[in-house]
Amino acid sequence: MGPINSKNLMNYKEYVIDKNNGKNFNTYENYISLFLELIDNYESMCDVSLCMYAFEKTSNLAKWLYKNMINNKIFHHTIDSLVESEYGSIFYEESIFWIDSNLNINDYSDFEVKDEDNKSSKSQYLSELIQSKLVNKDVLDYLNEYAKGKRYGAKFIKKFAYNFLETNNCKLENRRDEGYVFLTFERELQEKADDVIKQKIVELLKNYS
Repeated sequence: MGPINSKNLMNYKEYVIDKNNGKNFNTYENYISLFLELIDNYESMCDVSLCMYAFEKTSNLAKWLYKNMINNKIFHHTIDSLVESEYGSIFYEESIFWIDSNLNINDYSDFEVKDEDNKSSKSQYLSELIQSKLVNKDVLDYLNEYAKGKRYGAKFIKKFAYNFLETNNCKLENRRDEGYVFLTFERELQEKADDVIKQKIVELLKNYS
């Protein structure tokens, strides 16, 4: 191994953290485990805080950790990771759709939506489609309605869901699954809303740091 080029020490590596191809998530977990093992073995010989900070600044693996692991508060040495580790969610109440639509948790992942090719797909397909199409304006519009009250937020979701399905040439296979579709849209909008809020907090803290 040749000499280390100091110019490359803080190069940033962007990993694909939004989709699991069956191998990459295991690889990321192994990377993090190896790093933490090295820290544990050599903590008496290195600046642990500096190493943790550098790990966070040179890849998005810490962000992957927050989204996929239960023990996810290991990294908190940058503003981004501090917000990730401390922020929970503003959405803590039970969804109106569970109550109003008399839904069954066991059926949540089994409803069907058909695309323009008439291929039947489960809820995972709809979730991925929503994730690929959602923009910040949709999320901010939802937040503005939700701030008025849960019923306003639910009304927004119903309208948004039907417009979205029509625009993307999808249709419900069974009308009784309507509530599960609304739940899926609600989940994706709320997860994206939490991401937007966290980003705003990070920007605010960085402006005053």
